[in-house]
Amino acid sequence: MDKKVKVPFTNKTTTKKAREVSVVGGDEGYRLFVEGVKEYAMIMLDIKGYVIGWNIGAENLLGYKEKEIVGKHFSKLFSLEDRKADKPKLELEQALETGTGEDENWLVRKDKSQFWASGMSTPLRDKAGNLLGFAKIIRDLSERKDLEQQKDDFISMASHELKTPLTSIKAYAEILYKHLEQIKETKGLSHLTKLQEQITKQENLIRDLLNVSKIQSGMADYQTEEFNLDSLVKGTARELEATAPTHIIVVEGKTSHKVSGIKEHIGQVLTNFLTNAIKYSPEAKKVIVRLSENKKSVTVSVEDFGMGIPKEQKKRVFDRFYRSENVKTKNLSGYGLGLYIASQIIKQYGGQIKVESIEGKGSTFSFSLPIR
Repeated sequence: MDKKVKVPFTNKTTTKKAREVSVVGGDEGYRLFVEGVKEYAMIMLDIKGYVIGWNIGAENLLGYKEKEIVGKHFSKLFSLEDRKADKPKLELEQALETGTGEDENWLVRKDKSQFWASGMSTPLRDKAGNLLGFAKIIRDLSERKDLEQQKDDFISMASHELKTPLTSIKAYAEILYKHLEQIKETKGLSHLTKLQEQITKQENLIRDLLNVSKIQSGMADYQTEEFNLDSLVKGTARELEATAPTHIIVVEGKTSHKVSGIKEHIGQVLTNFLTNAIKYSPEAKKVIVRLSENKKSVTVSVEDFGMGIPKEQKKRVFDRFYRSENVKTKNLSGYGLGLYIASQIIKQYGGQIKVESIEGKGSTFSFSLPIR
């Protein structure tokens, strides 16, 4: 009896060509469909990730003919660094968990050259819900990556050029502050304090821009160590609660496993989540941090009871320089870099980051790190 498998290709371009593909018996329906798509690599995988289908777009983009790649594991297309971080496995796990596994990363052609690509994996199931394999779509983003690199190079250069004079301004401001303290010039001290606050804001902006530049160029240091996540969460919560008397930070749950990473990096992610939760819930009095774990990962989530994020804008909150429209109308400060940096840190450690939000009721930001 023939099986029919509905393949929900969710990429906008391919969706225009076919809302769903029926794979009947000897995959004739699939073959006819994918052979007409040349601008995308379209790959069929079995349940373990081995290639069982390969279209002309995949041959053009990756260099392998179908007979050369069928039977090989799709991790062959990933860089050595991503294979070591188990990114192929994590992508399929994400697809099974959420319905779609998406990423942007370097892929490797047959001739060993690398290119920047977006990838999307979708699980294929029969009518009974049994997993039959995965459909993977790959798009070459090299041109966009080159344009982004030019922009990043400019940002890096500008940030370095700004850093030196700002350091001098800060030093002179501190000298002036001590002088005004000695002569007890209270009005001048008040003005100088405001100036120092603005200097600190500029320092934070330059630091974030330099972090973005390092992440984009691959220069960020991600050598790992094992540490206790619970201690880091509780310590960070205490520190921020001391500086934000308007909110109580409640920590719930616990984990029993240590995680691998640089403690300061994970602390930076957590601090970003907590400061955002406080900033964007000015009318609330409480922020909840939850710790949980399963056999594969540990998860930290931060829930606030503030303005929330419009449904149609949730997918973009981890993009560089993006700020949701309802935040802009409230005139709240920010540059749209903190969540982007957080997402890149978590991804570099093989973890996942996500947001759940209802506009007007609040948001829950969470990240998961694999148990090694």
